[in-house]
Amino acid sequence: IFKPEWIQYKETLPWADYDALVAYGDLSYTETGDYKAIHLIGKTVREFHILRAYVRQSSIAEAVCWAYDTDEEVRQEGGMITWYIEGNFIQDSFLNDFDTEGDLRGWHLPIIADKKPKANKHDRIEGITPFYQRLWVFYNKHLKGSTDFTVSLDQTLAFERGSTAHDDAPDSIHGAISKLQELSSAASFRPRTGSNPIPNALY
Repeated sequence: IFKPEWIQYKETLPWADYDALVAYGDLSYTETGDYKAIHLIGKTVREFHILRAYVRQSSIAEAVCWAYDTDEEVRQEGGMITWYIEGNFIQDSFLNDFDTEGDLRGWHLPIIADKKPKANKHDRIEGITPFYQRLWVFYNKHLKGSTDFTVSLDQTLAFERGSTAHDDAPDSIHGAISKLQELSSAASFRPRTGSNPIPNALY
């Protein structure tokens, strides 16, 4: 579904120059099963820049530490990330890891649980292919060849209906792009105001 010729790299913008920054996590509780996938994507006009990726079979604690480190880096350089986690994973045992890390650092990562009803996984991931096909999606050129980017691309390019390949990475990318679309739509909305003429009969 995703073609190799659609994969492109680009110099990234300063964090504060993006219209919006969204990090979306598709996480699992097992360390040997599915991957824990988090993608940080920035939107600028019509382009989506995949800026950071965490795609590993790791513990929740390791993923949480990466999330805090990433948020600290971006905030120190003038950016602000909106954090979303797949709603199915927002449970007490999961949040405890975020709270524990926050206690150690003296601040807590604001996480939004994405509990909106979702379409079939294959359909929703396939739904972002037009952005790739129109060459609106760019990967951070400075992380080309990194382990997380390599695994993310492997999963994305292997994605197809009926495949048994891991699909946590493209699902995470879909989540971030979807939320960026929602945020930019809300930001561009301008209410229409005006006078409502009173019928002559009421004078």
